[in-house]
Amino acid sequence: MGSIADIPLLRDAAVDPSAVREAAGVPMLLSLNSRTVREEPLVGAIPAVLAGADSAGADVGSAGTAGADGGEPHTLTALGNALRVALADGVLLWVTALTPEEHAAWQASDLAPLMRDLTDHSSADSALVVGMAPTAIVRHLLSAGEEQRALLRGWLDGIDTLKVPVGLSRDLADSGVRVRHRSRWERWSRSATVIAYTIVFVYSALRALPVSLVKEFHGSLLTLWAIDLITAFPYTWGVITAVSGTSRRQRIAGLAVTVGTFVAPYVYFWFHGRQYPPTVIVVVVLLIASGVALEVTKYVRTARLSRRLREPSAPLGRTRPAPSAVRSPAGTTTR
Repeated sequence: MGSIADIPLLRDAAVDPSAVREAAGVPMLLSLNSRTVREEPLVGAIPAVLAGADSAGADVGSAGTAGADGGEPHTLTALGNALRVALADGVLLWVTALTPEEHAAWQASDLAPLMRDLTDHSSADSALVVGMAPTAIVRHLLSAGEEQRALLRGWLDGIDTLKVPVGLSRDLADSGVRVRHRSRWERWSRSATVIAYTIVFVYSALRALPVSLVKEFHGSLLTLWAIDLITAFPYTWGVITAVSGTSRRQRIAGLAVTVGTFVAPYVYFWFHGRQYPPTVIVVVVLLIASGVALEVTKYVRTARLSRRLREPSAPLGRTRPAPSAVRSPAGTTTR
């Protein structure tokens, strides 16, 4: 899986890394890759395609508009296929560059709250890059009316829900869409977030075992084990917040929690032992150093990725509306 900075649009246009992360709904930028974020030119035509369906009737599969490149038209069938693939593959975010005409169509439609401006307006690049979650379009259609739900029943018939959010999968089934249900265990086993927390939890649970071989340790193994387990989840939260917190106060708080929960077991180990041999001290130092190195590496990778997203390699040079005309998902104007 490639980096999101290797996606042609995100490589050639300047985007705001925080906006990309928030639009995708993930806690860390490194959680995204070229599988979960995809360039989808069809996004610009979605308002026109759905408006054509509303005016012509939901059974008109050819309602749509011409493709951006003058080739195959963007139709209801094309939109349905794109949504089906995105849901089945667990795509979190579609990105595309809008023309002024496409942007105006979005802002004039009731879909405007679903679109997120990703453009880094501090850059000289002139492309208006936007993102939207495929699941947001599906949720909108579920609540739009019976004709739109009928479209979904045709598009998503028999879809595998392994990578579809649980709530959305339930809503689809309630709306008459025939879906292939998956157990919670199957979902959890494929969840990157669950896997990350599980690794930290297992590591924390096993970290106390080697201490049983250190005869110079006079504390309670049960207490040390409890400290390891209790601090596992706050430690993971602290790492995420320290890297992706939306304010300096949050990032400082995340860093403090990370440091505190990381050193807590070692502090207990150090103060409840006497005359540890050099080998034990070296091992403890290596464990601490490796943990610090891992988190520093994550921070550096995040900073490097953010820099690549903000600095386009080849500006697209497409005219975009002035920043004051670009609205946030909530409908307010951003500057």
